Amino acid sequence: MSDKRNLAATLERGAPIEPIPLPLARADWARVREIYGRRPYGTAPLLTAPNANAKISKTTLPAYSCALYAGRRHGYVVCPNAGECECLCLGFHAGRNVFRDVRNAQAMRTYFLAEHPRSFYTIVADELRRAVRKRRREGGARIACRLNSYSDVAHETVAPFLFEEFGADCVQFYDYTKRDPRVRKPPANYHLTYSADERTTTAEVREHLANGRNVAVVGTRRKGEPLPVSIYPIIDGDASDARWNDPRGVIVHLSLKGHKVDRSSPFLRDDLLGLGNAVTVLEISPRRAS
Repeated sequence: MSDKRNLAATLERGAPIEPIPLPLARADWARVREIYGRRPYGTAPLLTAPNANAKISKTTLPAYSCALYAGRRHGYVVCPNAGECECLCLGFHAGRNVFRDVRNAQAMRTYFLAEHPRSFYTIVADELRRAVRKRRREGGARIACRLNSYSDVAHETVAPFLFEEFGADCVQFYDYTKRDPRVRKPPANYHLTYSADERTTTAEVREHLANGRNVAVVGTRRKGEPLPVSIYPIIDGDASDARWNDPRGVIVHLSLKGHKVDRSSPFLRDDLLGLGNAVTVLEISPRRAS
């Protein structure tokens, strides 16, 4: 059923999808695993466990995540609005993502989503149920889930049953997105942070902030360097990945990561912080934060 030119759009055109019986979904997953040379019924969750991703583990809740194969290199477009960031994506250049077996697992999940979307979401739902039960056995109430570690699929459109079954009392969903807010209309338990890139304008940033949306900006500072000054409210996005706890209408500043990225990349947008922009300073009451 997949359109390799734009998997995200294909899924959204076929939405909404409904889950199927779990044994059928597991049988589809076993067949895909065989295609990729894995043991068909071995341990291969679709969701990455808490603490397995260093950045995502920095949350106030145990955070599960789904890592698809970023960009277009596997033939499936899971980030339809990707620009320069595709060349710099942490899905290629950070942590264990540089290893072939990790990338192969990402490719396998992406293929499974493309060819068996109902089975994919059925298994995701089952893994979330198990995670919630585990959390409650340990005395907690909720978990977090980031479905787009390196992708930008509108899951709330494709599989709304997930957000209906797992309310805010048990799962806090969250993600970054480059999609237009008129396209992404997340339910109350799905927090989205809009991500700036080389095409983002200062007018778009102002509009997002004025409407209470947060904007992630990757800047030229490296991890551990001071947070830059901005005329907008600004927070350090590296300190935590619990984006749902952020105040509304702020810049979420992220440091430059990955050894293959230099400070001259057009994706790095410290200019969006409003420094030295007299027109912006006049139009907006200056607020400095660090």
